[in-house]
Amino acid sequence: MRFRARRTTAQINRILILAGAFAVFFVIVYVVAGATTSVTLLVVSAVFLVYFTLEQAKLGWYYEINDSSLIVRRTFKRYRISGASIARVAKTGWSGVMERIYNYRQGSATPASGNRQVALGRLIGFSSIPVPIRGGHPTGPDEFVILGLHDGREYVLSPAEPASFVKDVQRLMNRSRPKD
Repeated sequence: MRFRARRTTAQINRILILAGAFAVFFVIVYVVAGATTSVTLLVVSAVFLVYFTLEQAKLGWYYEINDSSLIVRRTFKRYRISGASIARVAKTGWSGVMERIYNYRQGSATPASGNRQVALGRLIGFSSIPVPIRGGHPTGPDEFVILGLHDGREYVLSPAEPASFVKDVQRLMNRSRPKD
């Protein structure tokens, strides 16, 4: 089953601003540098614009659950988490996410590696919603999914439908348990 990644209005606005800035940039280069330079620059710039647009819009981002694993698909990457390696899954809100970030920053929840920066990167690595590590109180939708692995790593996921996503991950965990 496939689940869409959640996106915020700010992410969509960034894309519109980026596209507008690109159009202004191209017009200025065309006027200053001339047509031949502009076409070459346009092609190179367009490739970068497409890459950044896809990544910022989270287009192509989704979570997929098959018979044996959870697949986190990003624009240009794909991560596979085996169902047998998942220890727990639960819904949480901003308070749960921020509490974990605080614990990782203090070092009280650091996995065996002992590297807090890596731990923080793993914690928030698969969320499509920006998670602030510093600063003010986060805003936006208040439902996330915390995925805990047997080796102590945790991931914050942000599917568009957290409740049904948690149910499907729990089914995956039950299918992946070794039979006694």
